[in-house]
Amino acid sequence: MGAYVRLSTTTLTSATANFTLSSIPSGYTDLRVVFGNLKTTPGAGTIVLRFNGDSGSNYSRTNINGDGAGTTASSAQFTSVTWIHLNGGNTSTTIPGMVTLDIPSYSSTSINKTVLAASTFDFNGSGNMTYAVGLWRSTAAISSISILMNTGDNFAIGTTATVYGIKES
Repeated sequence: MGAYVRLSTTTLTSATANFTLSSIPSGYTDLRVVFGNLKTTPGAGTIVLRFNGDSGSNYSRTNINGDGAGTTASSAQFTSVTWIHLNGGNTSTTIPGMVTLDIPSYSSTSINKTVLAASTFDFNGSGNMTYAVGLWRSTAAISSISILMNTGDNFAIGTTATVYGIKES
């Protein structure tokens, strides 16, 4: 069983459309990032991520979405896109969403990087859940993760992200 080591916590002190978790050290086998977020305006703001500032078409993703009522499901697959999509939108100004990212072998320099993302937004039975598998076609070690609201919305003050390193025992 691996041990989780908190590497950093970032809490936004001003509203912003993006933030970067930087200076991620090597020396761990995997990363886990957990963040809760609020928006400054209600609506379908989509949250995406990039690694090491790479905004090229080097990402692919597959996602599965479901609504809180259990009546609607969808899936999508994209290749050669400029980010990995983390959620189906529907973030709130009053109810935080939760996103968990698991990134195995993040510091390896011999393989492309993958991420498993789970995001949930509960609006008392009318929220949504998204699971996404993403690929970054790069063998570079991950040293920073940018989390962006790609629809012109902002993350609200108080949005918090914590990065954990995982070491095999």
